[in-house]
Amino acid sequence: MTDTKFKCLIVDDEEVAREVMASYISQVPYLELTANCENAIEAHEVLIQEKIDLLFLDIEMPGLSGIDFLKTVERKPHVIICSANKDYAVEGFDLDVDDFILKPVTFERFLKAVGKIRSDEKSIEFDEDYFYVNENKRMVRVEMSNIIYIESLRDYVRIVTTEKKVITHQHLSDFEAKLPSDRFMRIHRSIIVALDKIQSFTSSLIDVGEKELPVGRNYKEEVQNKLNRLI
Repeated sequence: MTDTKFKCLIVDDEEVAREVMASYISQVPYLELTANCENAIEAHEVLIQEKIDLLFLDIEMPGLSGIDFLKTVERKPHVIICSANKDYAVEGFDLDVDDFILKPVTFERFLKAVGKIRSDEKSIEFDEDYFYVNENKRMVRVEMSNIIYIESLRDYVRIVTTEKKVITHQHLSDFEAKLPSDRFMRIHRSIIVALDKIQSFTSSLIDVGEKELPVGRNYKEEVQNKLNRLI
């Protein structure tokens, strides 16, 4: 994605806020506005029909809140929460969002947030069977076939493989967006697991041999359905 534009989706019930964000997006060469929605239901339809790379999300909206909406998104794009209420920051980061911007959003703060996402994207170089990540200024090769699980450590992730453990400054959503869904599955807000490394499972735990991994409450139904199809 380093050579293409980030396709953006704005979700905010305030028309003025949507116009401001659309204006900011238009000024950044590597951003492209795909859709502009006033509620989460409209946004849900867009995510079904379009591949969105970056979501700008308000929280306090009529009907479905931004937080509840995020919990329904199976494969999250990069997410920047834009809210006038700073109390949502912690809950947002628990859902692995990339940034939280307090309204009113200034262009300087907007540019800092999207610039960091772009920089993080460049630090993962994916190929069909492997990728490189930056660990302590070294580009480390990770074979997809060796991955057991990937675990979020807030602003870092730990990649556990059959050969080694690698820690890199990324968000879990960066990997979720790029790893093939027929080989990897997110089972928790903090964990992605390789399907072929699963030894056994229950509704709440997945055994990968060296460790039992918890299944998050919001992921249980999806995980159970996918695992049952593999039996």
